[in-house]
Amino acid sequence: MSAGRPDEDYRFDLLEPLGSGTLGERFRAVEMATGDEVVFTRLHRHWTRGWPSEEPFLRTVERLCAVRSLSVATTFAGGVDGEGWWLTTEDVRGTRLDRLIPDGGPMPERQVLRLAHQMAAGLAVLHRHSLPHGALEPGAVLLTEEGRVALTEHGLLPLLARGAARFGNLPAGHTLRGDPAYMSPEVVSDGGRGRPWDDVYSLGLVLLYASTGDRPYGDLDMLATAARVLRDVSPVEARLPARSRKLINRCLRPPFYRPDAARVAARAGRSRGRSRLRSRRAGSDRTGRPAPPGPHAGAAPASPPAEPAHTAQPARASAPGRPAASLPALGPGPGPASRDPDPRPSRPGGADSPEPPVVYRPAIGPALTVSDDGEAVPGRRSWIFMTGGMIDASPVLMRGLVLVTSLDGVLYALDAATGRLRWRYETDDMIESGPAPHGDVVYLGGRDGVLRALDPADGTLLRSRRVGDMLGSTPAVDGDSLCVGTGDGDLVVLEHDLRVRHRAAAHDIVDSSPALAGGRAYAGTSGGVLAVDRATGKARVWAVGDTGGCDPAAADGTVHIGTAAGEVLALDAGTGRVRWSLGTGGPPVGRPAVSGGVVYAGSRDRCLYAIKAASGRVLWRLPTGGPVTGGATVRGDSVYLGSRDGRLYRVARATGSVGWRFDAGGWINRCAPAAGDGLVYAGTAGGHLHAVDLRTGQGIAAPPPELDVRLEL
Repeated sequence: MSAGRPDEDYRFDLLEPLGSGTLGERFRAVEMATGDEVVFTRLHRHWTRGWPSEEPFLRTVERLCAVRSLSVATTFAGGVDGEGWWLTTEDVRGTRLDRLIPDGGPMPERQVLRLAHQMAAGLAVLHRHSLPHGALEPGAVLLTEEGRVALTEHGLLPLLARGAARFGNLPAGHTLRGDPAYMSPEVVSDGGRGRPWDDVYSLGLVLLYASTGDRPYGDLDMLATAARVLRDVSPVEARLPARSRKLINRCLRPPFYRPDAARVAARAGRSRGRSRLRSRRAGSDRTGRPAPPGPHAGAAPASPPAEPAHTAQPARASAPGRPAASLPALGPGPGPASRDPDPRPSRPGGADSPEPPVVYRPAIGPALTVSDDGEAVPGRRSWIFMTGGMIDASPVLMRGLVLVTSLDGVLYALDAATGRLRWRYETDDMIESGPAPHGDVVYLGGRDGVLRALDPADGTLLRSRRVGDMLGSTPAVDGDSLCVGTGDGDLVVLEHDLRVRHRAAAHDIVDSSPALAGGRAYAGTSGGVLAVDRATGKARVWAVGDTGGCDPAAADGTVHIGTAAGEVLALDAGTGRVRWSLGTGGPPVGRPAVSGGVVYAGSRDRCLYAIKAASGRVLWRLPTGGPVTGGATVRGDSVYLGSRDGRLYRVARATGSVGWRFDAGGWINRCAPAAGDGLVYAGTAGGHLHAVDLRTGQGIAAPPPELDVRLEL
């Protein structure tokens, strides 16, 4: 639909009042021209009084109409008439969360995680369109009997609050936006503020309300609540279940340490999957649905059935980019792109077209990089590329390209020398895993459960197959077969044409990225190491402790893997017998690097360990400033690693001495660097991919937040 100006004829028959919301008075209505039922909102006068023009409002409505997500109520139209400003949105026909909880009491943890997953997914879509919600509280969350969670009253409030303070009768900074118990301290201090990380803070408070049934900060009046928000963080009760408590606490961190909405959705989805699998083992409904009875009943949709492999449509062009004036010294624009056909039914509002990324290039002097043998590599200069979301998997090099995924649901193919975007492939869900190149194909999984085979030349989809729920592990591929773990608790062995050869049940989520060696596939699970014969499908679980989420490495007849107990294990690749075990101060989750008889393993205790592969003896230990949760990369006489202290390190293999440190400006999480042709590549939680001079450590700093186009209103 569209935004309507005063001369356009929109007529509505108001059927029944739905009450007053933060934006205005709400009615169930029928649009006379089409007969469609909608929710008609007449904006409160205090939002619109004194504006010299309605154009900012109409432009924002146009952007809202482009948002498509089942977790966000669709915006159909908006306009201005003789009675004021108005807006029409989808009639979700759900119950508001602030009416559901008082009647039914606190939600059980499983339903809180489902609520968190869908709310955060909706916020992530809004943020991809540079639209903060701005008014997230229980009254803006609708739950339907079918299990859908939809956000309402989104996208307009920051604009209206700033305008009311600037043009109307509200003093600057005055907060007239709803209940301050669900606002971040930054929003309480500045009523016109609205940033993505403020929405995440509000999300945490809404989840706290759903978990406890109590309003954060108690039953204080508005002014007293606002004062408490500025002074204290709402306490999260220790009696809450561990998963929901940890998730809420993450949302309530200070802004710099707060995860983005896509990351919250990923964590909540992973926790939901673990809870669902445990319920299955306990004899619950095998579809993973919550029990039908109860005040919050709303069946979660079952996973879709497996789909046959199919060929793709030709690649489509990317959406046009933001004008170059929005950032100083922008690099080259995007290239061709491809996108999956949308499996969901068509909905009003247009296609979901996120803003394309940009290359940020401040004015610095050129510096030729140098390869390992000391020879200059022509044209190889440091660069930085900004994706649309957190980078949570390792980049890979292939035929002059660096391939990297992001939680924005996109695989980016960049020129390894310049950082120029060659092509991008978009999916309709987050991508937590990395790409797996082999021969003339790039394999890619995603949280939608679809495994894809892409042409590395232009990103064209060659074939795809739905193999399970939530592919959180990076596929492993060699000349024999392809393996990937699923959220259903399977390790799937496939042919290169994506025909399923075997499924091995792990009885828990397999988000460990498998390792292949000697005809077997190995993956970490909560019950131990899953070893699968790829020829016969015969599987065994070696009960060596919880290795769930830990990536194994297989070399020289040995499997090396970390455990949740903080150990690095060396297992016989044939029998699973423990050859040696080394205790560290935290779980080693990244894939160890094995080279020259030495195992290099990072740990959450903030250290990188060099371990003699034959005996388990520690050769040296390098402390960093944060957990080392990604793998290490060995090249020449150096080891490269990233840390959650935000630094990329080059370390001498022989001694563990630091050659250089590069400040990447954000956590380097589950991302092992890639190195080649004079550059080392690493991604950050801020969504930046850095190409750093391999010899000197010279790179380009991440742009400050105020220059980040993904965070602009």
